[in-house]
Formats: sequence, C-alpha cells, structure tokens
Amino acid sequence: QVIQTIHIKDNTIPVLVGSVSNANISCAKDIPAVAIITATDNCDENVAVQYSQATSDSTCVNKFTLTRKWWAVDACGNTSDVMTQIIVVNDDLKPVITADFTKEINVQCLKDVPAAPTPTATDNCDDNIQPVYSEEGSGSACDSTIIRKWIFTDACGNSDFVIQTIHIKDNTAPVLAGTAANANVSCSRDIPAVAEITATDNCDQNVAVQYSQVTSDSTCVNKFTLTRKWWAVDACGNTSETLTQVIIVNDDVKP
Repeated sequence: QVIQTIHIKDNTIPVLVGSVSNANISCAKDIPAVAIITATDNCDENVAVQYSQATSDSTCVNKFTLTRKWWAVDACGNTSDVMTQIIVVNDDLKPVITADFTKEINVQCLKDVPAAPTPTATDNCDDNIQPVYSEEGSGSACDSTIIRKWIFTDACGNSDFVIQTIHIKDNTAPVLAGTAANANVSCSRDIPAVAEITATDNCDQNVAVQYSQVTSDSTCVNKFTLTRKWWAVDACGNTSETLTQVIIVNDDVKP
C-alpha cells in the first residue's frame, strides 16, 4: 500500500488593500471621509475588514484627536497588520472681524453720539459668530468718554475684539441773537426799552440770557451813563461774547 498525507494549515495573514494618510486640520467639518479599505487572503475569497474609530484629547468641538484603525481576520483567525490613520483637529485661528466704522470719534454733545455700529466676523470653523457687546462711560456730562467693545469668540475659545472710543466734550460757547445800539438822549424818559436778546447753543436747547444794568457818572436825574450787558452761559460753563449797550443821558438844553 501507499499512503499520502496532506497537512492543511492556514497560517498566512490577510493583506489589506488601500492606503490612508495622517492629517492635521483645523475644523471637524474638514475631517476626511473614511477610506475604503479591502483585504485579500490566500484562502478566503471574501475577508471582512474590521474598522474602529476613537476620539481622544478632546477639549472642544474643533480640538481633538481621531484615531481610525482597519484590520482583517480570515476564517482561521489569522489577523492582518493594523492600518492606522491619525487625524489631529486643532482650531487655533481667531475669528476675522469686519468693522468698517470710525474707531475714534470726537463730538461736542451727547445728542451727537452715533448709534452703535454692527461689526461682523467670519471664522474658519464656525458659520455664525455673534459678539458679546459692552459699553462703558466715564467722566462728567460735559467731558466724558464712551468705550464700546465687541468680542467675537469661536467654539474653541479663540477670540478677537474691536473697540470704538467716543470723546464727548462741549467747548462751544452760546451765540447771542439780537441787537442793542448805543444811544445819546437828553432825558431819562427817552431811554430806550431793554432789548430782547436770546441765545442759541450747539448742545443746550434753552440757554438763559443773563442781563445787567449799571448807572455811572451820574450828576443829576437827566445826566448819567447807563451801561447794559447781555451774555449767556451753557450747561457746561461755556460763556458767550458779551453784548454791551451804552446809553448816555445828558440834558444840556436850557428852558
């Protein structure tokens, strides 16, 4: 007789087909799609490829490490080499602010302070970033500063800001309106009535006009000098020019 002994033992591992590369990106939205990896085997026609994906070192939605692994096991338990792909996601870019407005403004009056503008920002990862807005004022009503600040922060804490500074200082004097001409008269009874003088101001709607009247060089009831003055002071202490009227009363006519 003759005997033929055939030993069958599969100890050959499957071979993965395909390739992956490690990646460093800024945003989770840019993570590459999972690669299609297949496997061939010396015995099995169809070897299923196993896949796992794990996230580590995660501190925010756009800052973490993604580890992908592929391997194949044939019917006899032979395991292929493991193919690994490491994707590092790290958003360290600030939002980019668009602020097309004057950053420093000087105005005279509170009423002249412009409305707050609306800066915007774009970000490499986040589609819609809304700012945190603050407004602080210091000083007096007549000399003050307003500081407006917008802070834009993305999902991973990267931030930038823009500031607008408004200086408010009223140093414009009121302007008198009206006239009062000098006069020379003979008798007290002919002294002209006090003129109606008003004032306008860049900030104050109603500015009171101050008035004074002084008599000098008086020697009798119909011989003296009358000096009238008008001026205005606004709420911030700015004083207008003084309007002066001199009336000379001099009776030198005989009966």
